[in-house]
Amino acid sequence: MSRATGQPWCERCQQRWVACSGCGTVAQARSGTWEEPLCAKCTNPDPDFWGRCPVCTITWQLTTRPCQRCVLDQQVRDLLGGPDGAIRPELAPFHDALASAERPDVAFAWVSRSKARDLLERIGRNERPVTHEVLDEPPPGKVLSHLRSVLVATGALPPRDERLVALEKWITATVQARTDLAERRILHGYAVWHHMRRLRRRLGEDHTTRLQDLNVRCHVTAAGNLPDWLGGDGLTLRTCTQTDLERWMAGPTVSCPDETGHFVRWSVKHRHARDLTYGTVR
Repeated sequence: MSRATGQPWCERCQQRWVACSGCGTVAQARSGTWEEPLCAKCTNPDPDFWGRCPVCTITWQLTTRPCQRCVLDQQVRDLLGGPDGAIRPELAPFHDALASAERPDVAFAWVSRSKARDLLERIGRNERPVTHEVLDEPPPGKVLSHLRSVLVATGALPPRDERLVALEKWITATVQARTDLAERRILHGYAVWHHMRRLRRRLGEDHTTRLQDLNVRCHVTAAGNLPDWLGGDGLTLRTCTQTDLERWMAGPTVSCPDETGHFVRWSVKHRHARDLTYGTVR
């Protein structure tokens, strides 16, 4: 039973945060209906009826425990604070953004996750300045990506083209996976010095789009598939003839023909292959 209204109050409603239909404030629902909820002030505007949060003395409530926002603030301070408990100046905007979240229950649930706690503790205890390179050290994941985006949004980190960084790492891993040194050198030149240089020139100050990222990945993948097929027949790009190439083009397992044609023409231009032609469709 709700002490504020004397009516039944289920657990789901007790944990519900809403935009009050009376004043528009985002707070815990204290009364009203599911469609038109009311906060504490709109439920009973008499200030003498309500107590206050013992920490912030702002939140209207009947319990003597700290409100959720104050609990969240203390939790973040414990995680981000250094050995002396103080939060470094560059992390102050990040702390303020978490502590002043419109939905403190959602922020508290995220902070309570083990992966998020470990990351926040590592940042708080690390004496180095918070940079993208420092955040690249832990294993990548959704929690780390979300944390990075919050740090960027609060100004603790400068913006970075995350899609471009992920593409560069993927290309490095793909090139290093080639066991043949000659193929590795060719693929590195095609991916890094051709596609990535063109992409950076086109981007300028903009960030990479999903289609641009997908386009580079498809071309690099196709550039690796053709040497793999040639290696199965004991051939290389240098020894491949037009007959061999057309045999691959007519095969049942051919994939990414347009992207492969681009790689073949590039290989001929840079003298990695000879006497090969691959028509293009405009």
